[in-house]
Amino acid sequence: MAQVKREKLDISLLESAFENKLKWIKDVCSDGKFDELDIANFDGTALRSAKAFAEMVRPKKEIAENCKSFMKSFPIGESYVNTVEEIDEETNEKKLRVVNVGNGMITVGPIKTFGLCPHHLLPIEYTVYLCYIPKNGENSKVLGLSKLPRIAKEVSKFPMLQESYARNLADILYEGNDWLEGINSAGSCVLVMGQHGCVLCRGVQEDCITSCAEVRGCFADDPRLEDKFYKQIENVRHCGL
Repeated sequence: MAQVKREKLDISLLESAFENKLKWIKDVCSDGKFDELDIANFDGTALRSAKAFAEMVRPKKEIAENCKSFMKSFPIGESYVNTVEEIDEETNEKKLRVVNVGNGMITVGPIKTFGLCPHHLLPIEYTVYLCYIPKNGENSKVLGLSKLPRIAKEVSKFPMLQESYARNLADILYEGNDWLEGINSAGSCVLVMGQHGCVLCRGVQEDCITSCAEVRGCFADDPRLEDKFYKQIENVRHCGL
């Protein structure tokens, strides 16, 4: 079973930051003093808040190493993706076109996780659907199904834009990027829906949903695959799952 490894982080700076927040609440919002109930409830809040924040925000190196540990794969024999090589009439370059896709598409979701937005450091509640297709060949492999939710939850532990979060998930399920190692698949498709605390709790104060999607590899080459991905999501929702 994959083990998530957590470094022991120095949270003294975080604790001091939350102590300053409590001082602001006391001085600005409570006329410079707390009553007995306030004192009882705020006792230890700075340390608790620091621990909670350090649980939600983790070092990039730790995230990358944990995601790499989730890459255990299993053989499935022949992949179901068939391609043909053809010449692009505009660029005169060779490219692969998907001509047939069977049951090789693997979709997992909805995955529930949380992140922090980089603009206000307020929570974002994510609903994530992940999809990829193993590469062609006799040695095609798939990840263990539990690893996909683990990846989604782990990558969300660094403050980033929702769009960046979706891009990183699509990359890790394809060929990776400078931060995260990829699974080297034939292609990936990701749908991320988020409810942002910075929209709900301040400003416009609206409980709306932001949606973004990313495609890689064969999904970018053939829109039919992306359509099939959305159809699978629709079927899941129709079943009430």
